[in-house]
Amino acid sequence: MIGMADSIYVLADSSKFGLQAFTHVSDLSEVNRIVTDRRLPGEIVRELESRGIAVSIA
Repeated sequence: MIGMADSIYVLADSSKFGLQAFTHVSDLSEVNRIVTDRRLPGEIVRELESRGIAVSIA
């Protein structure tokens, strides 16, 4: 499904960052935008944006 999508959005709260999951869904290089909460540290936001990933705080 991701391979067929025009855009890939990830919805994840800040507690999901910095963890390693037991499954792999997609590489970050395929993600266009991440929607998260305001508790995500600024350094992570800047790192994502430097990789070309837009970050929306909801």
